[in-house]
Amino acid sequence: MKMMGNKGTKKAKERKQDILRKNIKIASWNVQAKASHVGDIEIIAKYMRSRRISICCLQETQNANKYSMELENRDYVIFLGRQEDNNGGLAFYVSQEWREYIYSVRKISDRIASITFKYLVRNRKKYLNIMNVYGYTQMRASNEPHLVNSFYQELGAVYEYERRSTDIVMIAGDFNAKLGNRENGEELILGKYGVGTRNPN
Repeated sequence: MKMMGNKGTKKAKERKQDILRKNIKIASWNVQAKASHVGDIEIIAKYMRSRRISICCLQETQNANKYSMELENRDYVIFLGRQEDNNGGLAFYVSQEWREYIYSVRKISDRIASITFKYLVRNRKKYLNIMNVYGYTQMRASNEPHLVNSFYQELGAVYEYERRSTDIVMIAGDFNAKLGNRENGEELILGKYGVGTRNPN
């Protein structure tokens, strides 16, 4: 019988991480206040499982508390509270396969949070950062445009901070923005299925 030493165990762990990395699915979902009760959270997790989602950024949870919750199937949900006006609320859903790679979670503001994962690629540590954002509504943006400007300035600053120490940075969330139809020169950043008219958000 051939015994597997530390080196073999490390290689097996790296192979597992490589498989996860290649099959990762990242999503974003405005749950519209349906994440305050255990039953709601279990429904969210069941839906994520059915779609094979690895990590999901949740907005408008309306969950006032800050805590982490392990579900029956060992999926993980991290709640980061809600806004001072008792609206909104950010959270992260992490599948059981990815929870062991959580490196850090930060709440930057009521509208921006980030989660970082650490994993191995060819025996080297790699870091994946996902930012969860919740933008202002169009009505709020029209009445108080300075808030939107501050929001995007802060988002830009957080992105620059994260990319200095992270291999991959992704931004997901609900920007309350409508992109509309693709315009000339945007072929590299927008798909061809935009609908309607773009708003200032």
